[in-house]
Amino acid sequence: MDLVSALKVTLRRWKIAATVLVVTTLAAVAAFFTADTVYSAENYVVVVPNSVTDLPNLGEGGQVSQVDQAQRSALVSAGGARLISNLLVTSLNSAERQAQLGVSPEASYQASADPQLPVVTIAASGTDETAVATLLGRVIDGSDGALANLQAQAGIPQSTAYRAPRFAPDPIVTSATPDRNRVVGAILVAGIALAVLLAVALDGPLTRRERARQGAGADDGDGAQDGAQGVDGAREPQPVQPQPVSRPQPTPQPVSRPQPTSRTPGARPTPGLDARTERLPGPARSVNADR
Repeated sequence: MDLVSALKVTLRRWKIAATVLVVTTLAAVAAFFTADTVYSAENYVVVVPNSVTDLPNLGEGGQVSQVDQAQRSALVSAGGARLISNLLVTSLNSAERQAQLGVSPEASYQASADPQLPVVTIAASGTDETAVATLLGRVIDGSDGALANLQAQAGIPQSTAYRAPRFAPDPIVTSATPDRNRVVGAILVAGIALAVLLAVALDGPLTRRERARQGAGADDGDGAQDGAQGVDGAREPQPVQPQPVSRPQPTPQPVSRPQPTSRTPGARPTPGLDARTERLPGPARSVNADR
């Protein structure tokens, strides 16, 4: 189905489309006024042996991917630093450690290890900008102490121990919530698309249902009319109209005309009498002969 046909179907099923648009509009308005602003920030700590004094620094706003090749080689060659960084991540993400650092609904964090470098990323987020910045600084500053406690519990000597200093300056907390106007626009566009799809999908079943109802209504009307006629006929019998009796028509008979008589040559009719011969019962007699 092309776009023009879909629009025609949508206009024909405008009630469905209007219902969907009303619901999506209400959802967009609710999202605009109730969406909480989410703030986020992240920072890094690097796990290196205590013997390493020359630490790389990403600078303000730097990313781990910006570490140059020389620094990357130095970090990778630092013995079991990656293993230690994974242990540090496990310690920081534990419920006990998060409770000690003051995680709340307004601000929380998540630690993760870099797959190639002994670098731990701490990402903090929440609805309170100040709480997010405070929590992130507390986690970064406490990472070195948390790593020292782990190594002390494992009995690692201080000469071969590791430390976890800050890898970058304090980051800037930014808003992670998309622009509300874009969110509202996306919801409305999705609502229009959903309205068209529902109108097209329901058009076929609704059309068949309407046709079935029309057919059933026509059949019911004819049946009711036939039933009413049957009931009236049973209650009031119709009088029988008399049929005219056909009588045989008389057959016309041919009219018999008297045949002319032959005359004797030279005979003269008697005055006052007809010269024709009258046919009487018995032998034929002439009227003139009797006289």
